[in-house]
Amino acid sequence: MVCLLAVACSERGAEPAQAEPAVSSRVASRGAGREGQQQDLPAPGSGLLVRVPIVNIEGRDFTSWWRPEILAADGHLLFRDPQGFPARFNVYWGWDDQQRLWLYNSDDGRVWIYAQGPQGWARQEWERGAGLAPPAVIAAHLTHP
Repeated sequence: MVCLLAVACSERGAEPAQAEPAVSSRVASRGAGREGQQQDLPAPGSGLLVRVPIVNIEGRDFTSWWRPEILAADGHLLFRDPQGFPARFNVYWGWDDQQRLWLYNSDDGRVWIYAQGPQGWARQEWERGAGLAPPAVIAAHLTHP
């Protein structure tokens, strides 16, 4: 794994999943409209949006998955998380002032940061106490900051 000062990490050889075949997709049905689950949420001052639909993926341990997508303001897909998160519980997301996307997974309590680096968008797990503070909408869901 290559990390750049907690700004971006990318796994060698990992590429955005833009070429994936379409899957059955529906906008987040669980908690849609709840704070921290706003669809097409714009990043402050960047022209970026995030959408986190629930998609059906056959052949995995769960059928339904939250799959974060980062889009340009015109709707062009820039990045789709190739892994996603099982949709058995909830995820919450929000942007910080550095145009990093934060995502909290209520299933396991882990927090992820999506950042753009020299090799494109990548996700990295947030380490509590490492100096970066999550946006308020994410911090509100954490039981142990």
